[in-house]
Amino acid sequence: MAPASVRLRGKTWTARLSLGEAGRCTFSLPTCRTEQEANARLEVLSELAGRLLAAGQIVLGLPLLERAAAREGSALRDVRLAIEQLCRGEARARASGETTFAEFAELVVSGRLAEQYPLHVKALRHPEQYRHKLNHVLERQTH
Repeated sequence: MAPASVRLRGKTWTARLSLGEAGRCTFSLPTCRTEQEANARLEVLSELAGRLLAAGQIVLGLPLLERAAAREGSALRDVRLAIEQLCRGEARARASGETTFAEFAELVVSGRLAEQYPLHVKALRHPEQYRHKLNHVLERQTH
């Protein structure tokens, strides 16, 4: 794989990787606060991208790499598992526009749905209460 790099853009670190047929891609690293953290996440992304490239799944795996760049803890572990399943041929691409309950719920709890559709969706007053309930429903552990 071609050299990869990290860069600070404004207040957000980004990682740039060459991904074969997918080209050179830049990933936002919103959880990284220092260059060391950004380089550590770059190593993770490089490893995962290498697996996807070797399995011939880089194009389908791009959204998973974007999630891996932005997640930590158990959420990152879940993305790693999804990439492993994709590489083993155990996962399929979703139909375009298909959204899971977990993804939709995250849009609501994070406030992104209210930002996107302010005339139709009100922001939650106490999203942390809903996040706790959502994590329970989805059987996630929060750290």
